[in-house]
Amino acid sequence: MLASAALIVAAALPADAATTSIAVTDATGPAAVDVLSNRVYVGTTPADPGPVEHWNSSAGVAQVDLMTKKVVKSVTVLTLLSYAIGAGVSDVEVSPTSKDLWVLVGAVTTGYGCYATLYQLDKNSLASVRKYDLGCTRKIELDPTSRLAYLTEAPLYNDVGDDAQPVTPATVVVIDGASGTVRRADIPAPTRPVFSITEDYQPTSIAFNLRNRRLYVVGQGSAWVYSTKLALLHTTELGYGTDKPLSAAANPVTNQIYVADRDKVTELSGRTDEVTRTSVLSGDSSMVIDPRATVLYRGTNTINLDTLRSVGQQKRVIQAVNPFTRTRYSVGSGQLYAER
Repeated sequence: MLASAALIVAAALPADAATTSIAVTDATGPAAVDVLSNRVYVGTTPADPGPVEHWNSSAGVAQVDLMTKKVVKSVTVLTLLSYAIGAGVSDVEVSPTSKDLWVLVGAVTTGYGCYATLYQLDKNSLASVRKYDLGCTRKIELDPTSRLAYLTEAPLYNDVGDDAQPVTPATVVVIDGASGTVRRADIPAPTRPVFSITEDYQPTSIAFNLRNRRLYVVGQGSAWVYSTKLALLHTTELGYGTDKPLSAAANPVTNQIYVADRDKVTELSGRTDEVTRTSVLSGDSSMVIDPRATVLYRGTNTINLDTLRSVGQQKRVIQAVNPFTRTRYSVGSGQLYAER
């Protein structure tokens, strides 16, 4: 079932679109869909009773049944009252083959600090299973054939201008949802300097390609290719500025990986791990691939991956896709939008 879920035969985009709106209290996104149960998990920011002068942060997740169009249950994983720290849901991912639901809560501080907490929940009951303290990370990648979760922690750079060097290394992280075991490997620093006027984290992102079972960590103008055992297999220079925030997504059907900043999309071959195409295409940091339609959603921009060209705009930022039902999911203003 899993292999077919990832390696789907391409088909044309649906000719007509119909949108369903489901009320989800405190919904802010992101969202993830369980393709087997047809339930969607939505990041929430529950209201908290803290004083107005505090930097009040709450984070949670809601489970939505698409058949009944109702919230089944919801849970708050964090309520934080602080003058110096703000937190929110950065990513939500659900396993199609286990009970694992992963909720990543990112936090920032007034002193340029950046860290995250990963919550492992039971996707049926939303009960807590484990909690993991992480560095500066904003995205989860899952291996749908196992209980492994992958993340990357960004490096911290000092403030010595053109000679800026990492104070802490970037790392790639593997978490075993069955045992709670956490493994890390350091990512090499870039060979050219990064300009910085203060201490700051240089963002990194990650994609898992089920086709070749490799991890693609991107950031600082490079892509580092790792095995699932965290062996560094390949390094590819991407032609982006070293301080450019990059996003990544993999298409296991075509064995291609896509990397983008806000202005350009680069395609890598999963066979050679080298750049095959580049196209000027705008979009925000979210990247969702529908392998059945051979389409990449970059925020609201819809990109045909056969031509690597834009084919139109969505009304809202696409945050998840069910390739079997061809349904796209977006979140906004306390609503979950399902569009076909």
